[in-house]
Amino acid sequence: MDSSLIDKKVERTDVRTVYIPASELADKNDLKGSSNMIILGKMFRETGFCTEDNLLKGIRKSVPARKSELYDTNVRAVRIGMSN
Repeated sequence: MDSSLIDKKVERTDVRTVYIPASELADKNDLKGSSNMIILGKMFRETGFCTEDNLLKGIRKSVPARKSELYDTNVRAVRIGMSN
């Protein structure tokens, strides 16, 4: 959950909630609009839902060729999420 946008904590006990100030981190790192990728990196670190290699392959595949410059930006944002 982007804790820089939502300050209310989840009260449910049957779900696991992960908090990260994604929008704040995106702004501080000149990555406006990349908070979703920061959240992706955080979720990867917390859950290990795939290998890092597959994560990077998935990002590569999802970035259209005409916007290939966004790959590095997305990977940078994911790494920020992974480190927080």
